[in-house]
Amino acid sequence: MQWSKMKEQIESRLCESLRGRVVYNSTRYRGSHDKVGRSWITFDNEIIHDFCTVKLRYEFNIAADRIREESDSHDWRNPEQKDGYYEAYKIADEEMERQGYIISLNSIKQLKNI
Repeated sequence: MQWSKMKEQIESRLCESLRGRVVYNSTRYRGSHDKVGRSWITFDNEIIHDFCTVKLRYEFNIAADRIREESDSHDWRNPEQKDGYYEAYKIADEEMERQGYIISLNSIKQLKNI
């Protein structure tokens, strides 16, 4: 389904008092190497939630790097560090979810379920 049709369907489900005040937006960064994008929700033209995959991935990797530093698990090729290296991603994912981030590479599907 095209984004414009999906956006129309989602916004049509809003109650009358929110129509025109809550807006769902999406864009794709075609110049990026993996064509990631950003989706965001505004209320009275103010961003109330941002599903930016670029910022999200950056924050996620910073958290995972910090956890690997704390656990001294820097090298996935080292058998003694391998489990800790990958565990850092799981812990970072859990930390970010507790902070309210939605860890997903497909934010459009998330918007569809709202």
